Amino acid sequence: MNITSKKSVITILLIGLVCLLVIRGQPTTLYSLSGVSQNEFVTVDLGSGSATSPKNCYLFNVFLLGMLSAQSEGVTYITMGYETIGQYQYNVDTNKYVSTVNISAPTQLEMLPQPYGYDPVNNRAFGVGIPQNGFSSTVTVNVYDFGSEQSSSTSLGFSDYSWDTLPNGYYDQYSGNYYIFQQYYSGINLITFNTDTLQFNTTTFDGKLDTGYVLTNLQGQLFFLDMPSSGSDYVLYTVDIGSQSFKQVLSVTSEGYSEDSLFPWVTDNGNYLVLLSGSNDAVLFTTIDLTSYQILSTSQNTASLPSQVKYLSIF
Repeated sequence: MNITSKKSVITILLIGLVCLLVIRGQPTTLYSLSGVSQNEFVTVDLGSGSATSPKNCYLFNVFLLGMLSAQSEGVTYITMGYETIGQYQYNVDTNKYVSTVNISAPTQLEMLPQPYGYDPVNNRAFGVGIPQNGFSSTVTVNVYDFGSEQSSSTSLGFSDYSWDTLPNGYYDQYSGNYYIFQQYYSGINLITFNTDTLQFNTTTFDGKLDTGYVLTNLQGQLFFLDMPSSGSDYVLYTVDIGSQSFKQVLSVTSEGYSEDSLFPWVTDNGNYLVLLSGSNDAVLFTTIDLTSYQILSTSQNTASLPSQVKYLSIF
């Protein structure tokens, strides 16, 4: 291959990479699963805040664990059955589920409400918590590899006894790392878990958040998101692992939220974040650009949404 050909190939690859990173524009639609059994599917227009009437989309013999990704035609779910973890595709128009793959279940974890990490390239999902078997209280990461139809559990060796809350995690498509936020009584631990080698390292930060989460954008910038439930502002921080520091970049007025009825945030696994606040009778949606740290839009739904809005996805 001559130099000109090599340059052409490199140019095509770079264009493809750029398209992959920027092809997703500002999200316009939010999908949610609501209700006691999480079987009421609702579509929200983020521009107007209007919502569709709930569709009953009950799945038999399995429990829904969360949404992994969303497109206009439907949603990819992760589910739990008897000793299995499954992946289902839900079609919005037909209101039908199709099971795509089932794998053996790894260690069952006690987890905080949180989005599952998702690697769409390799079709892998990630979750973090502590084992439910009662024999261990150490932080454990589960890898649900639907692509190779395998699963695994990795103990990180940290006890939860000195924690304020259980950990939460976020998959970073830029680096391939799964970041885990862990708040202690005296500070914050951020665990960087390499999803290929299953090795990890820990960075400690001074300071505390009310209800903290970790997330990233497509450029690999790390964030902490603080979600006070009392009605205080939601606060977004950029995180610098090298200097072990985090800095506030945005504060968003909120109407508060109840953890029992409303999960307060969702990303498109890219450069956009949507915050939810209020109650089921009046939910405020705020769309944020994670590259400019600017609020792009706000809308409100004043019609009563189903209770227990916990599983979310946007596109």
